[in-house]
Amino acid sequence: IKAPKKKKSSASTKPTFVTTDGTYYRLIDMVTSSEYRPFFIATLTPFDRTNLEDLKKHRVHWGSLHGGYIDIELFTELANYDALIPHAIDIDICADFDDLN
Repeated sequence: IKAPKKKKSSASTKPTFVTTDGTYYRLIDMVTSSEYRPFFIATLTPFDRTNLEDLKKHRVHWGSLHGGYIDIELFTELANYDALIPHAIDIDICADFDDLN
């Protein structure tokens, strides 16, 4: 018996855990900010099974990114709002975001 094939989703399909658009804008503002960009870039470096120290570093960086993401005081307004005015996006869209635990 074959398992049913998983329906292929479009690259533009929202993941099920993202329910508000503020989540996307909050993540974008965070990974492009001067404070959190170095953490994000550090997570892009590959690691292999022979060097588990890099895995520990990745966990620390992801922890820092998650801490910044859930901090209510940070990223409450869009950083590049002027560029988004023609698209009718509220400046405070980042205030309503999903808890990505």
